[in-house]
Amino acid sequence: MQNQKRMYTSLVILALLAATPAWGQSAKAIEAGKKDGKVVIYGSLESDTTDAIKTAFTKKTGIEAEYWRASATKVMDRALSEYRAASLSSILF
Repeated sequence: MQNQKRMYTSLVILALLAATPAWGQSAKAIEAGKKDGKVVIYGSLESDTTDAIKTAFTKKTGIEAEYWRASATKVMDRALSEYRAASLSSILF
């Protein structure tokens, strides 16, 4: 039982360490955002929930953030439309 706990704990720690690069913004993406002047965040969270996220993002990167809220389906449709229009392809891939 104790060995199983250690194994699971080790796996969780490894997963967190492997995900660390996903928690930061790349310098290339930040520079591209500064050229555009703002970043639009698509989501379905309540607007008051995202205020802290927008403030922290702007403080860290110097880029204004705008939040566009809709249902999850509409958010996905809009993101796919943006991707197809090649607006996001340079940042995502």
